[in-house]
Amino acid sequence: MEDFRIKMGERLIEFSIASIRFAEHVRRNSLLRSCADQYIRSATSVGANFTEAQAAGSRKDYARYFRIALKSANESMYWLTIIGRVDSHLSSDAKHLSDELRSIAAIIAKSITSLKDSQEKPNA
Repeated sequence: MEDFRIKMGERLIEFSIASIRFAEHVRRNSLLRSCADQYIRSATSVGANFTEAQAAGSRKDYARYFRIALKSANESMYWLTIIGRVDSHLSSDAKHLSDELRSIAAIIAKSITSLKDSQEKPNA
């Protein structure tokens, strides 16, 4: 479990850095500046909430932070779609980030499901 936390935490940091760099390019298109700002907030929120979950005081709080991270990932996907469709020069980078985000979101969703399943099992 500790190995997962370290690897996932590092993956999310790398994703956040790539997102910030991407947003820097997006902001050059004046029509997309507010989208870039929204994207940065939601994209970096995924990692921030994953990190916050590690310090959660209960399984319920842990799951809550993971659900927030998943919602942030979904919002980020929305912004990447808008950005890629408005500016075709950014669509390749947006797709690359979307692919990584889909993979991250799937891991987070699986973690939520696993946690929920373990909470629903009766004590032996």
